[in-house]
Amino acid sequence: MVKGKTIKVFLVLGALLFSIAGGGCATGQNSAVSNSDEGNINEPQTYYMDVIDPFSSITFDYENPNYGYASLNVLLSGYRYYFDGEQIYSLISEFNDVPISIPESDAHEEELYKQAVNGINIKVSYKFETRDTENDDAVVNFYVLENGTLLFEDNRELTLYYSDANVVNYNEFKNKIMSTEDNMVDEICEAYLNKILKPKREDAVIEDVWLFQYMGTYNGCFVGTLLDRKNCVFVEVVCELVVEDLVFRYSYGYDIYVYDGTDFLDLLTAYNQSKLTYDNLVQIYYALYPSLLAPKTANSV
Repeated sequence: MVKGKTIKVFLVLGALLFSIAGGGCATGQNSAVSNSDEGNINEPQTYYMDVIDPFSSITFDYENPNYGYASLNVLLSGYRYYFDGEQIYSLISEFNDVPISIPESDAHEEELYKQAVNGINIKVSYKFETRDTENDDAVVNFYVLENGTLLFEDNRELTLYYSDANVVNYNEFKNKIMSTEDNMVDEICEAYLNKILKPKREDAVIEDVWLFQYMGTYNGCFVGTLLDRKNCVFVEVVCELVVEDLVFRYSYGYDIYVYDGTDFLDLLTAYNQSKLTYDNLVQIYYALYPSLLAPKTANSV
């Protein structure tokens, strides 16, 4: 079913970050059928991993996603919490045992999308089960509504699935998202203070550290822009950093840092030291320029 509803426009704001062309897959563990007929106790139940791509027989490694991000309000919040594969699976694994169904009508589906505008959106990238490297073989959407309903949209964005209400504690799940990132942010900010700010300004304190943009965690490495709140006015100069065929442009002073737990590196150094892969760089590019469909390359400028 191809949806032409205007409400869908709100829900795909930010989806360009992970716009992927290509097919996806289903695990084949259960039949992807509607469970709306509760009277039939023999009817097989459907779970999200069964319908990552309901039109393909290829399986996905749903227990080891590549990465994901969460928005606490689809329409109003432009801030995204980025997570590596282990972190995002820890968040969504509570959905593994939640049965989902196909809406009974177009009107029901439209109403669910309207409710999703004020809900939590979690976008997750998966790879084929047989693939060793991280690859965006499928990208899906989860939504947690304020009434505790779970929504799931498949890789092709053709079908919306929903659960009963109150299967997810909305407030607890929201706090879990924020606390997962907060622990990492505290560590990064402390390291930035000691390794970057204090050597330049001895009186610097932790409150001076500003996490301006977080672009994700890849292979255990933080990627983002941090600033000194007391020294963050810079001349208007555009800087470029070319890694392979990718061109990263950013304003002078807004350096993109890669922190591996010991040192702060730039993207090129991190790539040359094999701390980041090319696929990681593409993901970072989308995080930096979410409005673009594809990264500009050195050959296209």
